[in-house]
Amino acid sequence: MLMIQKQLFSYQKISRDLFFAFCMIFAGFLFLELLVDTKIQILFPKSQIPLKSKVDQHKSLAYSAFFPREKVKTALIPCDLSKEIELLACPSRPDSEGVEKFFISLKSSQLKQEIDLESWVYLDSQKNGFCFSSSKTPLSVRLVKKNGAIFVEMNLQAESLKEKGFILKAPEGFFVEKKPLLENRVRPPFDTLFQGRFLGKDLLSKEGDYRLEIESGSLFVKKGDLLVFEKTKWKKVDAFTDAKGAPLACIKKLSKKGLTIDAWGKEGKYFSKNLACQKGQEPSNRSSNWINEVRKRTKTKVSINIAGKKILLRKGDWLVEKNGRWMALRLESQKENHLKQKTESEIFVFEDILEDKGNKKMVGFLYNTTRTKNKRMEFPFAGSKTKKTNNNKQKNMYIPFKRNG
Repeated sequence: MLMIQKQLFSYQKISRDLFFAFCMIFAGFLFLELLVDTKIQILFPKSQIPLKSKVDQHKSLAYSAFFPREKVKTALIPCDLSKEIELLACPSRPDSEGVEKFFISLKSSQLKQEIDLESWVYLDSQKNGFCFSSSKTPLSVRLVKKNGAIFVEMNLQAESLKEKGFILKAPEGFFVEKKPLLENRVRPPFDTLFQGRFLGKDLLSKEGDYRLEIESGSLFVKKGDLLVFEKTKWKKVDAFTDAKGAPLACIKKLSKKGLTIDAWGKEGKYFSKNLACQKGQEPSNRSSNWINEVRKRTKTKVSINIAGKKILLRKGDWLVEKNGRWMALRLESQKENHLKQKTESEIFVFEDILEDKGNKKMVGFLYNTTRTKNKRMEFPFAGSKTKKTNNNKQKNMYIPFKRNG
């Protein structure tokens, strides 16, 4: 009797252990199913959770584990490709007959591929996200122009999957904003252009143009100007046809705050650069004896002494410093050449001769090194009772020089 009771107790313990093990296994499968469903809901919106076929849509992951011959049919449909796809555009050279090139970039895999309008590109899934496929896959996208914008059209070309009992559903597509495809490394000769200094409006230029100072000198530009690199330097041209396949640049945007340069290489590679305007310093405070011994020679001419050198000036002449010595620029060609040079010298422009109660004085404007700021200065004639004064109330006046003819 005692032996029977012991065997019965042993059978009960084994049954209890087996039941507990069965419950643990079943709970494990339920937990696995819940984990998978949660992951799907994170990756896909509820409205686009991968659907199952009509035959198997009620079968769970736990069920398929117990019955491995019964496969659960699912069609994985990407939820929101608008957060995955970037559209990159490479504008064609303005002097060529080429068309704008488009590239699709996948954020998850950091892959990009050129794509033509109206052409389908097939996508596949991988461990880190999406990738491009050289063979046909259920998911494909193409670019379509709609109302002047780019629309990414999506399609599930999977008739074979439908025949196998899959229920397929995908969003129609979305509009995407194109971004410029820029070259990562800026090579010569564009480095000299992009490393230049944008100094703002030059107060002494012919039409008050903006000044871009590069290694070879100064370029006076406005919005829409074209620049071509010939031999060893950049120069302005009138039309795209003058580029003749050489490195080309265009002033796309321009304001007092900065400018944007678009550029193309010989092979059509596209570059773009924003240059902020550099603020110029105020003109220096010259001492009272900087210009002295001012004497009138005619109605438009005076003689002066500057740094121990006597110079004859007429109205409109410029005083510039070269190699530590001051000299006068009289010809318009001399002034133009000086503006094109890369210089750090201040400029004094002789404007007029004024007379006040019998006291005569020479009046002019001193420009800072970048020629973006100026201040009025007055120097009394020799023998005058008034003292040399600097009138700083009138600043930053635009006084362009005039061309002869």
